[in-house]
Amino acid sequence: MLRMILRRVLLAAVLAAAAAVAGCSSRQLSDVKPGMMFTDVEHIMGDPDAVEHGDLINADKTTYVYPEGRVYFEKLIVVKVEPAGERPTITERVEQDRGRR
Repeated sequence: MLRMILRRVLLAAVLAAAAAVAGCSSRQLSDVKPGMMFTDVEHIMGDPDAVEHGDLINADKTTYVYPEGRVYFEKLIVVKVEPAGERPTITERVEQDRGRR
């Protein structure tokens, strides 16, 4: 009887640990919303693949780049979330510019 209880407790612990690990590896850009702090974004998405900082005029603007998309900050607060694929590539932008001329 005791052996059966221990097996069930061990199985429950293993399943709980597996669920916790699976939950940590999931990065959901859809969970990031405007108004969040950069620490909240890092908690949800992890460290960004790249960080782009503004120039002297836009010094308070920062962009976190992830494979899932981009997160735009102004003064450490999210102002825009842009999923990957919504932005035209450089080639597409050049072709659009040629079409306008």
